[in-house]
Amino acid sequence: MIDDVVDHVHRAARLQSPILWATDGFSTWKASILHYFRAKVENGRRGRPKLVEWAELHIVQLVKRSRGERIERRLAFGDLFEALHMIEVTQGKRGTVNTAFVERLNATLRTWLPALTRRSRHAGTDRERLERQFFLVAAAYNWVRPHRSLRIQVDGRWIERTPGMAAGLTDHPWTVEELLRFRVPAHQKAA
Repeated sequence: MIDDVVDHVHRAARLQSPILWATDGFSTWKASILHYFRAKVENGRRGRPKLVEWAELHIVQLVKRSRGERIERRLAFGDLFEALHMIEVTQGKRGTVNTAFVERLNATLRTWLPALTRRSRHAGTDRERLERQFFLVAAAYNWVRPHRSLRIQVDGRWIERTPGMAAGLTDHPWTVEELLRFRVPAHQKAA
């Protein structure tokens, strides 16, 4: 599943664009990210060209030890200064390495998709159905539900935003009806 997630992000990313991954200490994340985010370097010789990791790839890890009593933040790949700069630019303030956003998404998915919990009467055996449900929950998470952690102050009042608003993709939280009726314009569909 990790490879599927990393491959999906890789396909959506622009070649050599700055990428910051914040993961837990599970080593499979780093291995998968380094496998997918590589580019061919032609050397003029015959044979397979050398594959080199993207210059703007950064991986930071947050590892909780002793039941969360001790937290270790570390750079797993890339440049720490650039990684911290990307955190500051995307959060609008000086930030720190954290996995709170993905942990909140995981908790939301486990709440809304019982098949993802360890002990469930709704085992996720039908992958296609589970993927459709996952897509709907993730879409609602990003477009419909405002998040307190993404709030900004406008004209003296606080406005909670959705991740879609924070990314500048929409100017308002969508209704569920808007989400379900939305169609990607034909000129924007991938070939």
